[in-house]
Amino acid sequence: MLSYKPSYDQTTFIKGMAFDEISRVKCAEVLTGDFARIIRDEHKEGITFKNFIDKTSNKIMASSPMVQDVIWQLCQTSDFEARSPSGRTKKTMNFAPGDIIIPRQQFLINGIGAPLSRSSA
Repeated sequence: MLSYKPSYDQTTFIKGMAFDEISRVKCAEVLTGDFARIIRDEHKEGITFKNFIDKTSNKIMASSPMVQDVIWQLCQTSDFEARSPSGRTKKTMNFAPGDIIIPRQQFLINGIGAPLSRSSA
């Protein structure tokens, strides 16, 4: 739930509003799945951090630091990576606008990883 905290940092999404801890964790879990799907399905060649923020900013109720944290967590998995414009792998979560979030290429060898077919008994 969003809750009103007048003393909270006023740079949050809605002035004076902030996620409580439980809502923040649940939101991050949902965003992780949503962001992974968006990047994998719609941006196979990658998307800059700025363009991703621009694409999602009016569709989610999350602050920029939360989005950055979720993207960084995705890039710590074997499914995604973040690169600087020069092509170097990012080693910190301080994203610059031109940094690129890319789905890692998955290679199948001899059908490993292919879904199993169901046989009727």
